[in-house]
Amino acid sequence: MRRLIVSTAVALFVIALNADGFAAQNLPIPITECGEIAQPGKYVLENDLTLPESEQGNGVGGTCLVISASHVKIDLNGLTIGLECLPHTYCPSDLGAMGGTGIDITTGADHVSISNGTVDDYVYGIVGEADHLSVTKMNLRAVVGLTLDDVSRSSFTDIAYEGADIDYHSANGPILYLNGGGKNVFNNLSGQVGSDLGGPNGIEVVNSNDNLISGVSLENVSCGGTDIQLSDESRSNIVTGNNLFDDCGSGIQLQMGSTHNAIVGNTVVVASPPDVYAMFDENPDCRKDLWMNNTFSNIFAAGEVSASPANCIH
Repeated sequence: MRRLIVSTAVALFVIALNADGFAAQNLPIPITECGEIAQPGKYVLENDLTLPESEQGNGVGGTCLVISASHVKIDLNGLTIGLECLPHTYCPSDLGAMGGTGIDITTGADHVSISNGTVDDYVYGIVGEADHLSVTKMNLRAVVGLTLDDVSRSSFTDIAYEGADIDYHSANGPILYLNGGGKNVFNNLSGQVGSDLGGPNGIEVVNSNDNLISGVSLENVSCGGTDIQLSDESRSNIVTGNNLFDDCGSGIQLQMGSTHNAIVGNTVVVASPPDVYAMFDENPDCRKDLWMNNTFSNIFAAGEVSASPANCIH
């Protein structure tokens, strides 16, 4: 009996050691400086990250985090990816965005998750070229918020955008630029785009299919831009439940060849000349695009539906 009790105690001690070792192996790997993440795993920021001044190039160079491995999960832990600003130099807010890219997810780095933090004062907030990405609860202060190339089956939720170079009077926007890929979800994106030198679009979808864009709250404060634009044969996309305002441009636009899209339940207000519309479909007779249960208006044409062609609306 005594031998059995001793054996049990030893066994429990060994199990405890193994459990501690297993727990240690599953703790997130700390990130304390800019660099490349080339191994799968869970990561967490332990402090704000700053891109050194030597790697900044007045808006053309420098990337803080490069993710080149698949199956990476990063918790920014409420912290910020920013820039070094030395006393003898102008701060980015004086000259415009200084850093190139805050976070770069390279081609083939699939199944990457990024959440809970801020990217501040970069030309490109987050750049993605992989599939099965998840980005959520992020604040992006950048010229372009999300830049996605051939990204598919990914989710981008609760993204708050702010332009990075308002004092520099350059273009701020779009919040989202998506080229190629498809079957992505974009939900609860918000922010203001615009410039006094031209009108950037709020959201641009180029040659991409089967995406869902919903819950967007967007204001465009410059002339010439479009709040949401689908172009180059972007098909079978759903644009729904968005609240858009354009100070001098157009609202939702489908360019020629972008067909079979569903534009449902959006509220779009523009303050534009009469020939600039809150809803505009370049396809003859809308070519199987569905426009349903939307509100399109121009504050300079009270009581009129700001749409072309108006017979597309159901």
